[in-house]
Parts: sequence; C-alpha cells; structure tokens
Amino acid sequence: MAKHAHLPNAPLAEALFEMKWGEERDGDSRYPVIVGRLHALMKEQYKVITNLPINQVPVNLTMHFVRHQLRPAENAWPVVQIGPGVLTVNETKNYRWENFKPQVINAVNNLYQLSREFGPLPLRSLLLRYINVFSLETVGRNSLEFLSRELKTNIKLPDVLFEQGVEEHPLNMQFQIAFPSKQPLGVVQMQLGSGTSQDRPAFLWDLRLLSIDADLPRMPDNFSGWLESSHDLIEKWFFALSEGNLLDSFLSQ
Repeated sequence: MAKHAHLPNAPLAEALFEMKWGEERDGDSRYPVIVGRLHALMKEQYKVITNLPINQVPVNLTMHFVRHQLRPAENAWPVVQIGPGVLTVNETKNYRWENFKPQVINAVNNLYQLSREFGPLPLRSLLLRYINVFSLETVGRNSLEFLSRELKTNIKLPDVLFEQGVEEHPLNMQFQIAFPSKQPLGVVQMQLGSGTSQDRPAFLWDLRLLSIDADLPRMPDNFSGWLESSHDLIEKWFFALSEGNLLDSFLSQ
C-alpha cells in the first residue's frame, strides 16, 4: 500500500491534533487576549469564531478545556479549537493528510508567533489521534472474533469460563495497550472497544501518538518532523493491522 494512500471507504470518524501547555494550578492568564489575536492571524481561512457553552464557566476553572472554535464557515470543517492552555485541530470525513498536516503546522506556528509577544509556552504534551468507527453490523455479534479475523488482535479467555451458560459474545469491551516509541519519542497507544458514534452504538478503533516531558521536540523548530513521524507510525499500525479483507473494504467505492 502506497504511503498516505487515499481510502474511499475509510472508517475514519475524526483526526485530531492536540497541544497542551501550562499547569492546571497556574492557569493561563494570557488566554482571553490570545483568542482574538489568533483568530486575526487565521481569519483568512477560518472566518467564523464560535463561543462554546463552556464559556459560561470562569476561565480559571477551565484550564486545558477548549472554549472557542474557528471554522472556515458555519458548521464547516476543519476546526481549530482554542482554550486556556490547549489548542486542537480537528477534521472528519474530508480528511487528507496532505491537507491536514499544513493546517496543523499553520495553527501551531501562529500560536508560537503570538508567544513571542506574550511570553513562552511551557509545553506539556503533543498528541496525534485517529478515531476509526465500525458499525455493529460490520463487527458482528462477537467483537473478539472481529478483532482476531480483521485486526490481527487476539484476546482469548479460557473455554471453561463458558461452560455454565455464559455466552461467548461480549456485550461490551474495552481494550487498551501502549508501547514506548523511539521515532518519534513518545508512546503509541491503541484502544479498541464499544462506544458511540453520532449517538448510535458502534465499535471504536483509536490510534494515538502522545509525547510528554522529555520526549517533546524542540518547538516550533522540530515540530514538523514530530508530526510527520507520528503520522507515519500511526499509518503503519493502521495498514498492518487491517491488511486483508478489511483493508480491501476501505478501498471500495
């Protein structure tokens, strides 16, 4: 499979980048000014700014919660979200890596441009995350069989557990695993399990790369390299785990 191949029937529900800075106890006194200035820098692409309901809560109680959204038009994507100590860039079904990457870099660079005026950003974490969703019809009655058959992930319980009338069909499931990564420095995480999508029951496959503390790159100079490496690693996991009939279904129109 070619790198960054487009999948017409991809299960992607949302791609998101998240950056956090500062500590909970310290708050972010610069935030109210940064919001307006960031929108001014980005308003050519993100013309609409929306206040989220959390704006009714005092700023000092919402550290690391987004409070505003910047959109190209009303209800349009992608979305840049900003709050005290947090910036995110989100995309849904129109996701393409060749578009998403410069959108993320642009948002981060603009934020660091403002930091030259308002003071340094004490970076706390960087996260790249992809949320994939499968309908229950696709997964079938036994989600463990789906994992084994389609995602090359085996979770096996002893047969003796099902000898007294317990059915081998999980009503719900939550599985999480994480491994240290050297390129980029951080932790690659995978979550699989029951959830909801658009208020309907679904099966979620969540892939992430998280960097914190000493694993963080020098910002903003080395950020582009971190972003590209994080995406390459997650993409490798996605294609390796779905290779076969499942991946073929993503390629169908």
